[in-house]
Amino acid sequence: MRQFRLSAGLALLAAVSILLAAGCSVGDLRRPPPARPSAPSVPRSPAGPDEVRQVRVSVPVDYHQRSVEFADPLHGYALFVGCTGDDDSACPAMLLSTSDGGRSWQELRHPQPLARNHQMYVGAAWSSEMTNGHGGLLLFAEPHGWYHSVDGGRTFFHEPWSEQAPDVSRRLFGRFEIEDGSRKLVDWAGGRPHPVPTQPPIPEINGVAYAGGRLLVSGVRDGRPYAALSTDYGKTWHASDVPDSGGVLRLQAHLSADGEDAWLVGDVGGRFPKLWRYGGRWEPVSAAGHPERFISVAAIGGGMLAVTSPGGSGVVTPGHYNDLGWPVRDVYLRVLGDGTLFGIDQRDGTVWLGEGWGAGRKWIKIVLVRT
Repeated sequence: MRQFRLSAGLALLAAVSILLAAGCSVGDLRRPPPARPSAPSVPRSPAGPDEVRQVRVSVPVDYHQRSVEFADPLHGYALFVGCTGDDDSACPAMLLSTSDGGRSWQELRHPQPLARNHQMYVGAAWSSEMTNGHGGLLLFAEPHGWYHSVDGGRTFFHEPWSEQAPDVSRRLFGRFEIEDGSRKLVDWAGGRPHPVPTQPPIPEINGVAYAGGRLLVSGVRDGRPYAALSTDYGKTWHASDVPDSGGVLRLQAHLSADGEDAWLVGDVGGRFPKLWRYGGRWEPVSAAGHPERFISVAAIGGGMLAVTSPGGSGVVTPGHYNDLGWPVRDVYLRVLGDGTLFGIDQRDGTVWLGEGWGAGRKWIKIVLVRT
């Protein structure tokens, strides 16, 4: 789950990465699981990108790239700041946008360009309020507060600085979320949060996912995982046991972009996680040959779970981990709404888009060169 790192004293914002789960049985939610693929025959040696989009942007060379985020494969934003931001002095900021997948970038008016602790968050265009595919754009500029746009940065709404992040931050990353105080599942349809018709019957909810008409929640109590699924926006729930002997600290849940593939990912304290896949019931998934450490996982369709690690990247198919030699490593990958993979190499700021489905990906490298 992505967390928002603010200045001292600010609470952590809601997470981006979405999680999944199970609840009380009403009806048959079984879908035929995708055919289990054979282990992909792909060389282990790291491959280069399939396409490089190196673009010169009108940003002074002494500015550094603070953040790049994409709402979908075409629409993205980049934030540059004119100092390190490690002290209490104000920094100038520049905001750019792209609507052609990073081939070209245009400067947007930053609503508060001189501030401390500049931050930027971008959410997918999941509601009609977020127009033209741009998604929601949220800027933080200390001490002035929050600035939110739903029209691609043409206009911004201002929220004063406060200890609590504004409500808009919570609906930025999806229709459903877990309310902080009550820990209830709420629906942001209509622009305001309201509890789902029936709360999922699992303890200690800590994750939610929605894709392809499936709503899933996950939770952990006393080290044991729980999960619930709904296909009617939380009116009724289907529960099935998650077989496990305990020891799970947190339970992430992942859906492929079409909602067909559901995975549970159990944090067991820094080691490679425990995994389950849903095929009418939750089944443990082994991954022979997996790396000891991992950075991110993502449900990519075709019965596969992508994994990135310090040593490389690959996919889990039931029973096996397959090193694919993708050009991404040390990258936190997440799935955009159409199934494209997106990530940033934190070592050099390189942007990666992995277009395609399952293990078949076209890897696009985007590099912004300041002039």
